Amino acid sequence: MKQTKTTIGALAMGVALSMACGSSSGGGASPPAPVLPPSQPLVGCVASRPAVAHHGGAKAIDPTPANAPEPCSSSTGMAAWDPTLVLTQSGKVLFGPAQAPGLAMSDNNGMTWAALAPLPSPPGGTLYHPWLWRDAASKRIFFNLFGDSGTCPDGTGATLWFSDDEGTTWTNQPVGCGSKDWGKVVTGPPATAASKSALAASGFPSVVYYSATGPDLFIGPDHMLFRSLDGGKTFSRTAKDPDDTVGFPTSGTVGPDGTVYFPVGSPNGLTVTFSKDEGDTWKTTVIKGSSFRGDFAHETNWLSFNVTTDSAGNVYVTWTDDKDLLPYVSVSRDGAATWSAPVMIAPAGVEASAMPNIAAKIPGYVAIEYYGSPQAMAAGGANAYTANDGRPYSAYVTVTTNLFADAPLFWTATINDPATPVFMGRDASTSEYAGYPVFAEDGTIWAAFISGGNGLAARMTAPPND
Repeated sequence: MKQTKTTIGALAMGVALSMACGSSSGGGASPPAPVLPPSQPLVGCVASRPAVAHHGGAKAIDPTPANAPEPCSSSTGMAAWDPTLVLTQSGKVLFGPAQAPGLAMSDNNGMTWAALAPLPSPPGGTLYHPWLWRDAASKRIFFNLFGDSGTCPDGTGATLWFSDDEGTTWTNQPVGCGSKDWGKVVTGPPATAASKSALAASGFPSVVYYSATGPDLFIGPDHMLFRSLDGGKTFSRTAKDPDDTVGFPTSGTVGPDGTVYFPVGSPNGLTVTFSKDEGDTWKTTVIKGSSFRGDFAHETNWLSFNVTTDSAGNVYVTWTDDKDLLPYVSVSRDGAATWSAPVMIAPAGVEASAMPNIAAKIPGYVAIEYYGSPQAMAAGGANAYTANDGRPYSAYVTVTTNLFADAPLFWTATINDPATPVFMGRDASTSEYAGYPVFAEDGTIWAAFISGGNGLAARMTAPPND
C-alpha cells in the first residue's frame, strides 16, 4: 500500500515541561527523572453538582459518603459526532473529530482548544465514524475515518493515519480494503509465536486490529477483521470473521494474553465472541440475564454495547438492555467462559440510556460513560435511530473502584447541567456511539461526548479509595 507523510505545524505548548535531576550518591549520578505531564488546573468543574453515590439497581446510599467526585467539562467549540479522545504522554488531549476530517488539541487540560492542521489525504464523499486510539505499549496514535467513496482502489475501505509524535506528523494509507463502514482500530499484545516473531522483526510491540463491516455500505452484513504485524503499515484479513450475525461492530478489546473480544447481540441475549489465536477461530458465550438482540428490529439501542479488559485479563462488558433501556455491566474473570449477573449501573432518575462505553484502570476499578434521559420511551414511540425520539439527554460518567464487591459502590455524575441537555432528541444523525473513558495519571477520568453538535471533553475527579 502506498503511504504518504505530511508535517503539521507544531503548536506551542502553553506550559513548559520540566525535568527533575537526580541526586548523586556512591560516586555516580542517578539517571534523570522521567519527563512528566505539566501540572495544570482542572477546567470547568462544578462542585455544586457532585457525583451521587449508589449501589446497583439505582439504590441510593444514605448518608452519602464523603469526597464525592466532581464533574468537569470543556467544549472544543468544533463540530463533532461519534467522538473519541486520547491523552498523550506529554499531557495533551487530542479529540476527534473536529470539523471532520480534522482533530482538536488542548495542551492545558481543556482550557483552550486548537484545530490541528488538516490531516493528509482524507477519504472522499460523506464522512463517517471517526475513531482515535493510542497504543499503550508504543504510544503510537491511530485515527481512522470512512468516506462513502472509499479509499482503496476498488472504492472500499477507509483512511488510516498514525503518528509517533503526538499528532505533529502523520502517515496515512488505505485500510480495510473490501469493507465499507464502521471501522475501528484497537491494539494489544500478540497471542501466537508467529506473531511475536513478526513483531520483533518489525520493531513494533503490538498487534493492530481494524474491524469494519462489509461488503455493502450500511447494511454489511459481515463483521470483518483485519490484522497488522508491522504497526499498521500493512494488514491481512483474519482467517475467520468474528461470530456476528448483525455486522455492526464495536471497537472490541485485546486482553493481556492476546485474546480478542467483541460483544455481539443475539436472540438469547448479549453474547461475547472471542478468539485466542488473533482472529483465526472464535468461540461465543451468552451473558445470562441480559436482553440484547442488536438487530434492525431493535434500533433504539442496537449500537449500545462495548467491551474492555484489564491488566489481569478480566473482561468487562456494558450495554443498554432491551427490556428497560438502562445501562448494565457484567464481568468475566475466566476469559469469557462465564459471566457475573448483570448489574444496572445508573442512579435514580435515569429512565433511558444510550451508547455506553467502558474502560478499566485496574481489576475492579472501571468507568462507564453514556447518554441518559429522565424520560422513558412511550409505547410505540420513535426508535431513536431512523426517527428522532425527542427526549432530552445528558452526559453521564459512572465509576466504581470495587466492582468485584458483593454490593459495589458506584459514583455517577452528570457532566452537563441536566437543565441544559447535551442534545434534545436522538437519532442516527445526532451520533451513533460515544468514546471510551480514559484514566489519566492523576486519577481523573476523561470521556468524549457531544453537546450542541460540538465536541465535549468531559472529566470527573477521582473517586474516594483511589
